[in-house]
Amino acid sequence: MESEYYHHPKVYIHYEFKDEPWGGGNQFLKGLKNYLINKNLYAEDHKEADIILFNSHHKLMDLMFGFYIVNRNKTYIHRIDGPIFYIRNKDFHKDKLVYEVNNFVADASIFQSIFSYNANLKQGYKKRIFGKDSIIYNTADRSIFNKKGKRKLGKKIKIVASSWSDNFNKGFEVYQYLDKVLDFDKYEMTFIGNSIIKFKNIKMIEPLNSKDLAKELKKHDIYITGSKKDPCSNSLIEAIQCGLIPIALNDGGHPELIKDPDNLFNIKHEAILVLDNITKDIKKKIKIDYDHFGEAYKNYYEYMKKQYMEKNNHGNK
Repeated sequence: MESEYYHHPKVYIHYEFKDEPWGGGNQFLKGLKNYLINKNLYAEDHKEADIILFNSHHKLMDLMFGFYIVNRNKTYIHRIDGPIFYIRNKDFHKDKLVYEVNNFVADASIFQSIFSYNANLKQGYKKRIFGKDSIIYNTADRSIFNKKGKRKLGKKIKIVASSWSDNFNKGFEVYQYLDKVLDFDKYEMTFIGNSIIKFKNIKMIEPLNSKDLAKELKKHDIYITGSKKDPCSNSLIEAIQCGLIPIALNDGGHPELIKDPDNLFNIKHEAILVLDNITKDIKKKIKIDYDHFGEAYKNYYEYMKKQYMEKNNHGNK
């Protein structure tokens, strides 16, 4: 009979967490860590862990030279982002390093969307045997990003966009266009985060911590993102969980998160048409539930546990 220990392996996340406003990966992993802590499934010391989760290209050299040697007997799960080259239009070598380390260290890999998985295959990722690759969408901390306190419709429709990164591909072509052509008698628009564009009509707010960001999101009706090649936008997920109507560029993982073609645009000029069409029947749109990624943390743990059990001959092979 297997001991209870094998049914509840503990996880250590090999990642340098940031408390201040940071990128989507940091936010997701913080939420996952809190979930594991609350379930008594997290190991604060990697030596006490059964499973090591490492993230994309972060701390890979540290992982290879020292950490892995000391912790060789652990089960390693790789959460793969990107591809990085698709987002930055540079750093192709980082994608290659991700794949090399993945092949050498990881027992299994998790991708954030079908788009990300297929794009990484095109970049050179080698498909694993059945069951060793998985696709699990991100989610956001539901104790923070939820519909409690969400504003009711007012005279003006309030739109919001957000991005921690100021990379131009994060949607700034679209936001710059809206700043010029949006009917500001009908709409108000706010941008939260870091921007390389100084807007004339769009209100700008500096990056916010998660609790303040959620409060600000809930003051709005529609969330728009024009980001390109985004594998699984945490910003978009946070807004959806706060009850905002999502509108997005038909690119990257956005269509997988929204699953409503009426909320997607292909070029910046179409964004206005989508906005106007949605606001014609906005009360109907508000009632639609776009949120279908609520079990992500649980799914992560169950998948990691399965890989651990199989590696250590405690699962059914």
